[in-house]
Amino acid sequence: MKEVDHKDGIMGLYGETGLERAVLGIIRPRIEAGDDAWTLFYNLLNYGVCMDVIPELVLEKDVSRFYMENGHEMMALLDERLGECRMEARDFIGYQWDAGDPLARRYNNRAMLAKWAFAETAEAIANKIGLEI
Repeated sequence: MKEVDHKDGIMGLYGETGLERAVLGIIRPRIEAGDDAWTLFYNLLNYGVCMDVIPELVLEKDVSRFYMENGHEMMALLDERLGECRMEARDFIGYQWDAGDPLARRYNNRAMLAKWAFAETAEAIANKIGLEI
C-alpha cells in the first residue's frame, strides 16, 4: 500500500543535516501517532507552518529554540536559494521580511526564516521518499 511506503520512508530516514534531523524530529512523532503522511505534507506545503499544521513551531520560545539550534543551516539554505537566482530574501520568505535585518538578528526575521526553512526542508524530505504533492 502506498501510504505505508511513505510512512516507512519517513521512519527510515536519518537526515543528512541537522536541519533535516530537526524537521524529522517534529514530523516523525505525528506520523507515528497516526497522522497521514500525505495529508501532513500537503497541508504543510500548501498552508505553511501554522497552528493547525505544525503547532510545535507556533510559540515564540519554540521558534527561538528551533532557530538557535539550526540557524546557521537555515541561513546557508537561504544563501543557496539566493545564489540560484536574482531574487531577494523576501521573495522566498515573505513580504514581511525586514531587509534591514539580513542576518535575522531580530525575532520577526528569525521566525520567518525558521518557518520557511522548515517548509523547504520538509519539501526536500517529501521528494526523497517519493511523496507527490
